[in-house]
Amino acid sequence: MNAVGLATYAACIALLFIGTLWRAPVAVAAVLCMFGLDQLGQISHPWLLQHQTFTNYVVGVLLLVGLVRKRGGALQSLPRSKIWLAVLLYLYALTSLLWTSVPELAWKQWHAAGPYVAVALACPLLVTSENDMRLALRWTSAIGLTLAFVVLMFGQWGVRGLMVGSHADETNPLALASLAGVAAAATLFVGFGRRNWLEWLLRLAGVVICVLIIIRSGSRGQLIAVMASLALMLPVRFSLARVRGLVPAVLACVALAVALDIGSSLYIVNNEARWTGEQATADVTGRFDMVLALLEEWSRSPLTIVFGLGNSASFDPTLIGAYPHNMPAEVLGEEGLIGFSLLLALLIPTASAFLRLRRQAQQRPQYAEVLAASGAAALFCFILSLKEGSLLGNFLVFTTTLLAGRVAHSIGRQPQSEAQIEHASSSARPPAFANLLR
Repeated sequence: MNAVGLATYAACIALLFIGTLWRAPVAVAAVLCMFGLDQLGQISHPWLLQHQTFTNYVVGVLLLVGLVRKRGGALQSLPRSKIWLAVLLYLYALTSLLWTSVPELAWKQWHAAGPYVAVALACPLLVTSENDMRLALRWTSAIGLTLAFVVLMFGQWGVRGLMVGSHADETNPLALASLAGVAAAATLFVGFGRRNWLEWLLRLAGVVICVLIIIRSGSRGQLIAVMASLALMLPVRFSLARVRGLVPAVLACVALAVALDIGSSLYIVNNEARWTGEQATADVTGRFDMVLALLEEWSRSPLTIVFGLGNSASFDPTLIGAYPHNMPAEVLGEEGLIGFSLLLALLIPTASAFLRLRRQAQQRPQYAEVLAASGAAALFCFILSLKEGSLLGNFLVFTTTLLAGRVAHSIGRQPQSEAQIEHASSSARPPAFANLLR
């Protein structure tokens, strides 16, 4: 695995650098695939294991290169961007450290997660049109599938994660499964320009690999999230009222069913205890109890209801001693109604714009694939935020939501009817008899 993994790691980094120099939105793929690249590097070479932040710095450089390449386009769209809502939410969470019960622990959390938050909020600036997002999704599919195939076929697996170092430790299985979920959304809905059945079947095979990665890692939440998000976006991507749209949708469902069957026979049987209903119920109950404990403390005072308990207050040993594994509930409890309102102000308009554009996507299929893929990725990450992660750790929720919002805004500005298209094109033409106007 060392030689194959290191060669794959180096090739992916090199391609991402070349791609970003060519087109800035390629750096989005580097951000979305960052943790997968990081894990592949750690299991491939001791130096990368000892310097675990190296890949993160590389992705940061790629992002900066992309922003420099994008320059004016990113800054021009900034004033009307929803990114400001996310920035305000994080600034308010940072301000709430003034009254949190565990300020030292909270500062440690911010020190570790701060760079990732900055990346999450800067990454969407690379996308200013649906064409930018289409390019980013294609690269996410290509890099993500490559990583998934290599670790699935050549990686040395432990109970759930990849074995690292002396084989006494494992990588984070949830991070790898999250990469697989985003890559599955990009692969299923966005093609590479070749409209033929061979390409479609190869993409379905890629989706199967992604689902197998999720099952192999024992990530139940990711499995539910990827199935739900892909299924809900199928009607957005394909017109189910037509045979031409119904057939690929049915094939996609068959591919998902095949992945579940293969994953069950190869991996679930070796870790049945984790997949039992009793274990899942116990885990859900434990997380629900943590949320109740947080919100009970939050509701004790009108001041905490409005302003919150303070960021990272959940880590207080007298409260929970850990994050509550539910990001929206955590924001409500720790940042109060102020922070929760900022979160809703980001999520609700994005979801509303997406729903409004669904009919337009059906009328103009060139938008459907980007809308479905970005929507599936955002929905996948949001579902995960209901069962794992925190405000500081769940940065992909904001990245994918902001990307979906920018795509929706771009598509919403496009002409919606043939009459509007004709008007837009005619207004762009030079006036007739222009020489008479000189």
